[in-house]
Amino acid sequence: MFTPRHPCTHPRLEKVLEAEAPLDVDTLVAEALAGREQVKLVPGRE
Repeated sequence: MFTPRHPCTHPRLEKVLEAEAPLDVDTLVAEALAGREQVKLVPGRE
């Protein structure tokens, strides 16, 4: 649906690092973990 027409399947490391440089990865990970929910699934229970 919303995929690039020509995805890069063998990116160069320099380009990846350049594209990811503006991202605040620590904050993104912290926010993702803060919003997590743990669900325990047990067979036979609803």
